[in-house]
Amino acid sequence: MVKTSKTTKKRDPSQFSVAKRWTPRLAKHWTPVSRAFLEHFASLKPPLTAAEAMLVVQLISFKWDESNPFPSVATLAARMADATGCELEHG
Repeated sequence: MVKTSKTTKKRDPSQFSVAKRWTPRLAKHWTPVSRAFLEHFASLKPPLTAAEAMLVVQLISFKWDESNPFPSVATLAARMADATGCELEHG
């Protein structure tokens, strides 16, 4: 519920959907990332670089349920090369 100075309004949860905020097409390919991670990754000890943070986001995109994500190193390397221009070493 959102309080205003005069009344309390109930907001329709569907207005916060990815499809409403962006597009239905993007909603099919969405990865939720914690705002806390986005705000604090650079202040971790040791801090993450932008490329390391992008690797974490790539891992998050494979997290579909309570199980651990298990993308292959080759898949992550290809995505990182596409996203950052950096290549991960894998053998």
